[in-house]
Amino acid sequence: MNDRVVIVGATGWLGRAVTSTALSRGLHVLRMGRKNHEAIDAIANTRHELTKTIEHFRPSVVVNCAGSISGSPAELRSANVELVQDLVAVCTAASVRLVQIGSAAEYGDPGSCEPISEHAPLRPASEYGRTKAESSVLTLSSGQPGVVARLFNVAGPNPPSSSLLADIFEKVTMSNGTVTLFNAEMRRDWVPLDYAAQAIVDVAIGDLPSGVVNICSGVGITHGELAIALATALGLTISIRSLNMTGVRCVVGDPSLLHQLTGRHPSSLAAEIAASCVLQSN
Repeated sequence: MNDRVVIVGATGWLGRAVTSTALSRGLHVLRMGRKNHEAIDAIANTRHELTKTIEHFRPSVVVNCAGSISGSPAELRSANVELVQDLVAVCTAASVRLVQIGSAAEYGDPGSCEPISEHAPLRPASEYGRTKAESSVLTLSSGQPGVVARLFNVAGPNPPSSSLLADIFEKVTMSNGTVTLFNAEMRRDWVPLDYAAQAIVDVAIGDLPSGVVNICSGVGITHGELAIALATALGLTISIRSLNMTGVRCVVGDPSLLHQLTGRHPSSLAAEIAASCVLQSN
């Protein structure tokens, strides 16, 4: 492949980390995003403008880090489906590989803590999950080589305000010693932001087959464990109060394929996950 990479959503939380990683490896990056005047606005531009931009830059791969995790159904569809429709059309016409960032929410509720492989059926339980699942299908059914990098929970500094991590972090930092969680026993698979970015770039520039790759650790950390680890990293002492509300109890991914393809093994310790959030924020 050539060393030219287009990163869509390059000015977002994940996109900035992926862009930084790609640049550190000496890749030539064209950034597309919304929050920086130096980046091209991929969402506002028409499909025709996207086509002209990609034809001019002539990348070997487009990495789509753009998307929304909250909003109205129309907003989620616009960011998570309609943009992907445009990117698939443009990449297919230009014979450019597309790497679409997926989400563990596409799997829905697996019903157990057994690690979920890439072959598990998609049963999204939320509008966000449904739109991400649709974007995965679009990517893989285009006839053009493409990969869905299905991302599980990501931990890093200054996370998006609507994310689970931001919610837990705020509850810990604003507590008076007791942190109330909706359900402290809910278990999720966390990876550090820098690890996720490295893995995504590996997938983007590697000679990988089309399909799905889980970006996960294979280990579940409960919300309560994460809150305590964050408090410890901040030098705080807390106790946990759980409301024991219902919801998806456990979502843990199977990282076997990721390890096989990239050789990467992320930290799966709650203390190290928390440290990746706190130390980099200071």
